[in-house]
Parts: sequence; structure tokens; C-alpha cells
Amino acid sequence: MSVPALPPVAAFARLLPAADPAGTAALAARSLAGGLLPVGVMLATGALVDGVIRDLTGPAHGGTGGPGGPGGLPGLPGLLGAAGGALLALGALLLALQVAVPLLDAGVERLAHRVDVLLRDRLLTAVLTPPTIAHLEDPGLADELAMAGTVGTEKVQTPRALAALAGVAAARLLAVGAAVTLAVFAWWAPLPLIAAWTLSNVSYRQGVERLITSMEAATPGFRRARYLGEMALDGAAAKEVRLFGLGPWLAERLAAHWRAGTEQAWRRNPAQQALFAVSAAALAAAHVGVCALVALAAARGDIGLGEVTVYLQAVMGMAGFGWDPDAHYLVRLGVAPVPHTLRVAEAARGRRFALPGADRPPPGLRHGLELRAVTFGYPGADRPVLRGLDLRVPAGRSLAVVGENGCGKTTLLKLLCRFYDPGEGAVLADGTDLRDLDPAAWQRGIGAVFQDFGRYALPLRDNVAFGSPAHRADEAALARAAERAGLRDVLDGLPGGWDAVLSREFEGGVEPSGGQWQRIALARALLAVHGGARLLLLDEPTSGLDVRAEAAFYDRFLELTRGLTTVVVSHRFATVRRADHIVVLAGGRVSEQGSHAELVAAGGRYAEMFEAQAAPFREAGRA
Repeated sequence: MSVPALPPVAAFARLLPAADPAGTAALAARSLAGGLLPVGVMLATGALVDGVIRDLTGPAHGGTGGPGGPGGLPGLPGLLGAAGGALLALGALLLALQVAVPLLDAGVERLAHRVDVLLRDRLLTAVLTPPTIAHLEDPGLADELAMAGTVGTEKVQTPRALAALAGVAAARLLAVGAAVTLAVFAWWAPLPLIAAWTLSNVSYRQGVERLITSMEAATPGFRRARYLGEMALDGAAAKEVRLFGLGPWLAERLAAHWRAGTEQAWRRNPAQQALFAVSAAALAAAHVGVCALVALAAARGDIGLGEVTVYLQAVMGMAGFGWDPDAHYLVRLGVAPVPHTLRVAEAARGRRFALPGADRPPPGLRHGLELRAVTFGYPGADRPVLRGLDLRVPAGRSLAVVGENGCGKTTLLKLLCRFYDPGEGAVLADGTDLRDLDPAAWQRGIGAVFQDFGRYALPLRDNVAFGSPAHRADEAALARAAERAGLRDVLDGLPGGWDAVLSREFEGGVEPSGGQWQRIALARALLAVHGGARLLLLDEPTSGLDVRAEAAFYDRFLELTRGLTTVVVSHRFATVRRADHIVVLAGGRVSEQGSHAELVAAGGRYAEMFEAQAAPFREAGRA
């Protein structure tokens, strides 16, 4: 994964016109107004002082402040007029400064929100576009996602960062104007101040960069700390946290991860502290020296009071070359997610997470699926999960997959969904390698219930309609999917019906039980079938159901899967035995296969597992 060549602030700046051209213009205008108008105020103040002196003393006493005065600003009072004209000019500049900046702030605020939207959009596009899920299970990219995901949060507030960026730009412009003004006094006078402020800028920037870089490097630890914090606040874990007395353990581990992450960031750095001290001494010496020279010139009569006023303001204005801790920190913090967002987007577009394929539409599964000599291992794993797996799934038939934990059952489903491609061998649909098909189009033809199915804090209608969004308003299709999934009693018990929000975090919302959530997920998959899915995948479809609901599912299993190519993974043999064909996975390969009766008669591993599950029920029946 290559790193963008541009530094964070430059990369951030390049995004601004794409987010909002008008807002970018407002940001530029605000920076110009904030930088150039104060220079005008500085000159007008000097002119006002000179004008007042001239009006009080008359031309005979005007001395050094007027046009052509020795060492003075050429024509300053003459340019702006006497005290009245200078006062009017100063008032106009101050009014413009007070009016222009707030007016432009509205455009900058709008720009900030559109930048947030743009970055979020690029991040979501990068995350959601690849048909594979490998990028979501990659530890390195997870850290990038964690840092990119801070856009628009309390931690990273783009409006404050943009306001700070405008302030920094204005301060730089003011410093340039102040340096030019001070050069009128003596061409070399700005140089020691520029050097001192630049040294100060470098020292502070290094410190802040070191702080932020250290905290980014500690992202894995911070992610663990955030997870532990979420455990403490999460209602799902609240019961076990209390029953097992995990509170002190959580607090200790959370604190330990945070301390480990911040220790490097806040560790004392003698070289950095020495640079701070040198820059502070240089600033003091430069200011004392230049101000002393201005005072000496005034004492000799080389410059007047108006010029003294202007030059001393110019000395102060050159602080814009330095480091504003608050503004620069807000800018650096605000732009910090940008490189990570760009790297995530680049990774998602790269070959590492790309799946081959063309615009070729998937077949209709008239013949079925075949896994031919498939070997697959997850990136970073030391051994493959599947090894030379050969398997056929005839079209319109149901296949059950059983085996010990870790034998590759769920991995098999991921390959059928084409979340991954096999390292060796091929997955074929009607004889066509899935790698020759459009991945997204293939996935649209699958209905699935995974062990970790989605529980969306949205209305029941959306939770089911996600299976086929085109049928969201099709009440008959929704009702049929709910009926087939055994969801009718849940639907009838919800006060809002299909529009009930499934989360107590929202007013009027409800929280379904684990079994109810599983039936909702099943209804979603069945609606996908109604919408045209040709393949149904069920991963432990009854694990969250009570005995009655499980029995009802068993009774409906043949009806649900009749004529539909189905692969079911389950430890429940009451479900497995109803499948047309059963395979047992062991060591990443098929160790046994056949019908339920054939496998029990063979007396192999399947028969042992079935007997272990059936024996307690027989004993209970005898009792």
C-alpha cells in the first residue's frame, strides 16, 4: 500500500475544491481578508498618529512624520490625508474586518460539512465497493480504517480545523505584510525575526508531529482500549460484566492500554526540549534587538511617532511566521484522517483486494455448483483451512455440511459467496469458474443467513427488505417471507407492525429476542429468493431458536428449500437429516458423504456425532 506523496495538509487542501468550490473561495477570501486588512489597519494607525501630531503641532513642527521626512514611510500621511481622513480609513478597514470575516465564515462552515461528507463518501465507497471482505478482515487495514473513521467525530472536527487553517493562512499573510513594512525601516530588520520565528515553528511542529505520529502508531492499543470501554457501556455485556465481577479487570486493562498508547507520545525528549529553549532565546533576542533599533532611530529623530507605531505593530505581526499551538494542532488533527482515508481507498482499488471477473452475467444454476480441488487459507494464516476440497451441489437440491469446529464449514460458504477466491482450484457454477463472472452480480443472486447476521436498528420492514430492496413496498412479498420464516407472531406483536424500530435506543423501539432476530434474518434471505436469488446459504439457521420454533423450522425445511439450490451448515442433526445430501468435512476435505440413513449405517464420524446428539433424547424418552 503506497503512501500519498502529498503531506496531510496539502492532501486535505486538494480535496476542498472537489467538496465545494464556492466554499473554497470563501475560505480563500477569509484568509486574504484576515491577513491583508490588518496590514491596512497597521498603516492607517500610523497615518492617524502622524495626522494627529500634524494637526496639533502644525506644519512647522511636523518634523519627521510627514511626506519626505527622513527615515519615514514615504508619503504615508499624504496618501491617507490628515487625521480625519486617516480616522475614516481606519474605521472603514476595521468595519470591513469585522463584517467580512463573519460573513465568509458561513461559507467556510458549509465547506467543512461538505468535506466531511466527501471523506465519508470516499471511505464508505472504499469499504463497500470491493465484493471481497478480505480488506475488512485485514489487521493492518483495520488500523487505517480506525484512523480514517474519526472524520466528523468529536475527536476530529473539520469546521474547527478549517477555521484554524484560515487563521493560520491569514497570520502568514499578515506576517508577510508586516515583514515588507518593517523592511521600509531597514531592509535587514525582518530577517532575524523571520529566522527566530521559523526556528520556533520547526521546533513546535516537530513536537506536534511526534505526538500525533506516536498516537497513530499506538492505534492497535487504542482500538483495544475503545473495545473495552464499549464493553463497559454495552448493554449486551452488562450482565456478564456484573455476574463475573469484570468491572475492575475492565478498568485496569483499559487504563493499561491507554497508558501504553500515550507513554511514547508524552515521553520527554531532551533534544526537543533543547530546541524549544534555543528557539525561545532566539525569539527574545530578535525582538529586543529590532525594537531597540526602532527606539534608537526614534530617539535620534530619524523616524516619527507614526512610524514607530507602524514598525512596532509590524514586529508583533511577524509572529504569524511562528507556531500557534492551538490553531496548528487543530489543523494537524483535522487533516490527520485524510492520508488514512486515501490509503484505504487506494487499497480497495488495488489488486490485493481485487477479484477478477468481467461483465459476464452469472448462469441460472441449471446444473449446480462444483468445488474442484479447492485449497484456501486466510491471509497471514500458517496453514490452509480447505485442502484439495472436491464437492458438488446439484441444482435444486439441498446439501448439508457438518463437521468439527474449525473444519472449514463457514469458510466454504464464504467461497460460495465469493467473499474470497480459492488459492488453488476453482468454484464452478454450471461449469463456469466464478472468477470469470461479475462478482457483484453473482452475490446479488444469493440469499444467506450467517451466524453473525445483521441486526439493524431500523424498522422491521427494512430489516427484511434488505434481502430485496425492490420489494420494500410489496406487502404481499414481505408477508410471505415473514410467514415462511415463522415471523408472523413477532410481526403481530409489534405495536408499529412493519414500521416498528428494532432497537430500544430509539423512542418507541423494541428489542427482539435472539431467536426472533434469527427469524428476521431468515425472512430477509427468503425475500432475496423471492427477488431472484438462485442460491440459499444457511449457517446454523436454528442456533437461536427455542424448541418450538426449531421444530417448526424442521417441519418447514423441505418446503423452504424445495427446488432451490441450498447449502446448510448446522450442528443440529434434526435439520441436517432432512437435506438431500450430507457431507462431513474433516481436515479441509470431505471425509464422508451420503444421505442421513447411509451415513448412520456406515458407522463413521457422522454416525458418532449423530448418536452423541440423539442419545440424551432417547434416555429422556425412556425416563
